[in-house]
Amino acid sequence: PINGAIEGLKALQEDFDVRFCTALMKAAPEHVPSKMAWMKRYFPDIPYFTAPSELKMEVKGDIGIDDRYDTCMRWEAVGTKSFLFRQSWNEAPDGAPRYDWSNLVEAIRYGG
Repeated sequence: PINGAIEGLKALQEDFDVRFCTALMKAAPEHVPSKMAWMKRYFPDIPYFTAPSELKMEVKGDIGIDDRYDTCMRWEAVGTKSFLFRQSWNEAPDGAPRYDWSNLVEAIRYGG
């Protein structure tokens, strides 16, 4: 896991009902079982489910966190507050807020 993820998610679980929605990998479906095993290993108490990337905006929740800017914008378009997790591939416009575990929990708790 990314440094701070385990602690950050535990902190969020104190105030929120946390769930994972992970994208199915169309180009490499053989990796889905290892992805599920990884989540069970590191985050055994967080429920998870899968959805195609292009349908993540259909996932209902109050808050969404993703490392893809387009996913965050699709959530925002349907009323889900989103937080873009900082990664080199974000492809977000300059100035778009990006978060990592050093500032994400506080941003969520206090409204971003």
